[in-house]
Parts: sequence; C-alpha cells; structure tokens
Amino acid sequence: MKTLTCKELGGKCDQKISADTRNELVKNVSKHVIEEQPDLAKDMERMHNEDPQKWGRDMKPKFDTAPEQKTAVLTNTSDRDMTVARSRGSIQAEEAGYIVEVHDAAGNSVPDTKLDRVVEGAEEPTVGPLWSHSVVDLASGKSVENGMTLNKFYDLSASGKYQIEIHVTDPATKIVVKSNTVVVAVTA
Repeated sequence: MKTLTCKELGGKCDQKISADTRNELVKNVSKHVIEEQPDLAKDMERMHNEDPQKWGRDMKPKFDTAPEQKTAVLTNTSDRDMTVARSRGSIQAEEAGYIVEVHDAAGNSVPDTKLDRVVEGAEEPTVGPLWSHSVVDLASGKSVENGMTLNKFYDLSASGKYQIEIHVTDPATKIVVKSNTVVVAVTA
C-alpha cells in the first residue's frame, strides 16, 4: 500500500490517498477530486481530453518512489507473556528490534538501503536521531502492530516477487519469535 497526499498528486489539499496500484490510485484520486474539488475536476477533465495519458505519466515517478507501507502484526501465541519493543518514530518496526529478511524470487537477499545500514550500525547517520521506541508487555494471545516501510530499508526497485519474514527476540527470555513468510509482488 502506498499513500500520497492530494497535493503531491497535483491537487489542493493534504488529504491522504492510498492505493496498491497506479490504476487504483487514479481511481481513488479522481473520486476524491470530483467529490471535494469540483473546480480542479474540470481542469483534470480538460487535461484528460487533451492528452489522456499525461497525468498518469507525470504521476508514475511519484507513485513508484512512494514508501511501500506494510503492517507487522506480532501475536503472542505462546502460553506466557513476553516483552517487545514498539516504535514511535519514522523507522517503525525495523528500529523496534524486528529483524526483517527480504529475499527475491531466486532466494537471494535483497540489498539494504543506506538507511538500513545506519539503523544496523554499519554506517554513521548524516542527521540526528530518526526514531524512538518503547517496551511493551505482550500477554499470551494478544497482538501488537508496528508499521513497516519496506522500500526505505530494502532495494525493491526491480519488478518481481519478494519473500519477507520477520523475527523478534523477547529480551527477557531470549525466545525468538518468527513470522510466517509473506510474498509481495512489485510491478514497474
């Protein structure tokens, strides 16, 4: 899921518009503009009549580079309570101690981005702190969510399928909790 504001898409407001594909984005932003900005809708209709593909061409780079938002849901299926970190910053699940493994369709690890190397301590940050986190108790049978912006940390620029697994360690018991494998398809 990618989210951009109306303003980022050529509109006049800060309404967030989300979509999984560019076609869905076109549908969602069109609906928003028709309902909320009728004067702009007329301009868009005029532009569409002149060149039906122009807006799509102009917005393709913005959609392609928008952060890919996913949510990691950690459910404690054990019979005992555990402690996990929960992020409050822009780094989110990755910073909260979750180990994220991303592999391409051939099983190869996907290259890290500079931000991931900074979070992992392999490179020095060029700006101040980007995150903070808190520790929460996770009772047996309960869940906690952390947002994830995969393409901030992993190079997902090539079209294809990517397999994602998440691991987190309870700092008190040192028990490693591993997710199921999720497959994400990226299209150019």
